[in-house]
Amino acid sequence: MKPLISIFCSGIRTHRWLDLYSSLTRSSIPFELIIVGNVVPQFSLPRNFHFIFSNVKPSQCSEIASRYATGDLLMNIADDLIFFNL
Repeated sequence: MKPLISIFCSGIRTHRWLDLYSSLTRSSIPFELIIVGNVVPQFSLPRNFHFIFSNVKPSQCSEIASRYATGDLLMNIADDLIFFNL
């Protein structure tokens, strides 16, 4: 199923990524999470969580991630966020 929103960022804080992903799954909105960076995660990623390895600068990583996105809406974030439903 095509995601409604593509959430993307440059990232190196792999220890925070599963918390970020978990906070996004609390919503019923179909999404994909795309992170580009030079630190490879040491855990398996869910189907809608994509990692792309690149040694370029953070702004270039965000550009790569945005081009990989397939959702109708785009959202650029930081890799250490956690979303809360209020």
